Amino acid sequence: MTDGKTTILPGTYLEVTSRVHGPAGPPRPSVVGILAERRVLVEASGVVPTVVVPPQVEGPANLPPGFGAQIPWTGDEDLAILAFINAKAEYGLCVQGVRDGDIYEHVAAVGTASFSTGNNNGWIGGLITVVAVGLEVAADAFGQAELEPLITAGANYAKAQFPESAHPNVRRDPYGFDPSGSPEAAGGGVIVCGPSAQGVYHSGDSDHTDRWIQRNRVRNDANMPRHIPLGQAFFLQQGMQPRTLHGNGDLFLAAWDWNFPDNSGFYLIHAILRRGHRS
Repeated sequence: MTDGKTTILPGTYLEVTSRVHGPAGPPRPSVVGILAERRVLVEASGVVPTVVVPPQVEGPANLPPGFGAQIPWTGDEDLAILAFINAKAEYGLCVQGVRDGDIYEHVAAVGTASFSTGNNNGWIGGLITVVAVGLEVAADAFGQAELEPLITAGANYAKAQFPESAHPNVRRDPYGFDPSGSPEAAGGGVIVCGPSAQGVYHSGDSDHTDRWIQRNRVRNDANMPRHIPLGQAFFLQQGMQPRTLHGNGDLFLAAWDWNFPDNSGFYLIHAILRRGHRS
């Protein structure tokens, strides 16, 4: 981390994070890929037309089936992604292969994390997967009954590996609000860093309040921390409009903070990534 940012050049996420996550295993099916394989097995005719190739996930080999730390986005189809974001990990999670003009569409976010507590959280950035893929993925893709066992397994892993402390302190929801409903500037919530950022932006201590959310702490473009260039990153907000992403490369989902070792807990994020310019 240098001057409020961890630089991660395009295509280097797994290499950079191997120092704390451990080496990556071979690519494996995402949740939507596992479900597609099951449908092939039960198809009575024995012939299933393949319209799209389900995306895979990448990361340490010991993660739950269907989940990884990175998703390569290679096709022209939209992706419905689900992510458990560990509040302790400064690197966050990665979507590789974003193109200039692609769109991030927020669907939902839940969870509470603590940002000033001793804990035994694991260091891996969290879990990320694809639950649906297609040319027009809808928000109801997250409600499929057949997803439940796989998502439950991921949630149980997250609860075991990224638990909130038994003595939580400085608690924040995914939008950066404390339990009283007050917006907080220095830590908590989720930041989304687009390809033009080439890494993950972080907050700062009390000597670097320019790296905090400014003015009234409302998380919008006008109040962005001063070290983040306009258009390179944004914070999750309730009811937010879809956001256009700039540049070609990697997108990162990460907890907003500067002192990560004393964090605990995780956030669960539902989002849709849409291709801005399909071939």
